[in-house]
Amino acid sequence: MLYYLFHWLDQYDFPGAGMFGYTSFRALMAIILALLISTIWGDKFIHLLKRKQITETQRDASILALLISTIWGDKFIHLL
Repeated sequence: MLYYLFHWLDQYDFPGAGMFGYTSFRALMAIILALLISTIWGDKFIHLLKRKQITETQRDASILALLISTIWGDKFIHLL
């Protein structure tokens, strides 16, 4: 939608409106906007998730799981 707005502004020789036609400029603006949004609202979003008790599940980090995956990996390599 912004692309069409800047295209319209470019028709009226608005200074800088032609920059929005470059993909690299749009990518840079997307990165800057994402950093700005995460800086402003990131902490609030994390606190909201903690309050709602939305967490990620922990993987099993036992040595047995590592051994089983290693044994099956070795057998698969030998089949090749």
